[in-house]
Amino acid sequence: MHRDLLELKRELVQFTALRNNLITRLDDAVARAQEAIAAVGGRAAPGPDPLVEARRDRDMGVVKSMLGEILASVGKK
Repeated sequence: MHRDLLELKRELVQFTALRNNLITRLDDAVARAQEAIAAVGGRAAPGPDPLVEARRDRDMGVVKSMLGEILASVGKK
C-alpha cells in the first residue's frame, strides 16, 4: 500500500510538471501572437485583454483541479 501511494505521488508530481509546462507554453504563445499583431500595426479590439483572460481561466482551472484533489483525498480517509 505504501509503495502504491509513493508511486501515485510520483505520478502526480510528473503530471503537475507537465501541466505547468503546458501553461507556460500557452502563455508564451499568446504573448508572441500579441507581439506579432502589434508589430504589423494591428489594433486590439476594445475590451478585456485576451492574455489576462487566458491566465484567469488557467488559474481558475488550477484552483478547481487542486480543490478536486483535496476533496478526493479527504473523501478517501
